[in-house]
Amino acid sequence: AASGKCLGSVWEVCRKCVGISYANGVALSADGAWVAVVETNLNRVLRFWLRDADCRGGGGGGGGGACPRAGETDVLIDNLPGIPDGISRAPDGGFWLALVAPLSPLPRHLAPWPRLRTLLSHLLPWVAPFAVGSW
Repeated sequence: AASGKCLGSVWEVCRKCVGISYANGVALSADGAWVAVVETNLNRVLRFWLRDADCRGGGGGGGGGACPRAGETDVLIDNLPGIPDGISRAPDGGFWLALVAPLSPLPRHLAPWPRLRTLLSHLLPWVAPFAVGSW
């Protein structure tokens, strides 16, 4: 059942994460200990720890100390076969992750030239047939 608790926007959560390339979706874990953050440009999902699973709330654990993992970020899923675009928690506690297009080597080859990548992103309707493969 939904708790009605507002966690904040993607940007509020990701401002706390170091080095997020392009956040495009967040979902709270079933136990509320961490948030899955979709990082579209690097084709992966990060885990941003809000607290340890054994800590209560945002404060300390049983001993009253700080939660040791709170504020840490690690990779939850890496090397996705497609471009991730959004995530939501499934009723069983797992996650649904949308992949909008299969990967192509073109973006990786253009990585040294971010301005060229930006230009091409604005020309996507004409570039798409060359930038993405087929499933």
